[in-house]
Amino acid sequence: MGQVSWIDKYLRIKNPIWRKLRKYPVVQFTLNEIREHTQSVDRKPDFLTQFIDAQEKYKEIMTEDRIADLANTNVAAGSDTTAIILRELVFQLLTHPVAYGIFPRSPLELLWKA
Repeated sequence: MGQVSWIDKYLRIKNPIWRKLRKYPVVQFTLNEIREHTQSVDRKPDFLTQFIDAQEKYKEIMTEDRIADLANTNVAAGSDTTAIILRELVFQLLTHPVAYGIFPRSPLELLWKA
């Protein structure tokens, strides 16, 4: 949808369902981060900083809703890839019991070997 801006405009930005999803915890997290980031004096350069900088240059394109949508997409993408990696790790450990020998049985065992 991001490649076809007129579809993006209606399916994401002006979509009434999106407005209702603002109560969803992930969206609330994103909105809180945006609020904290904009109020912060000492901003770290990250995606959100770039979105806010773009808003200053292109006010008609980078609306508050667009920034929230883009930032939420980044949050969801990050959590999705983390979940995929964790799922694969658990699957590999369960299907290859020999891998258990690689990991220490407890944090103390790791300290004793050091």
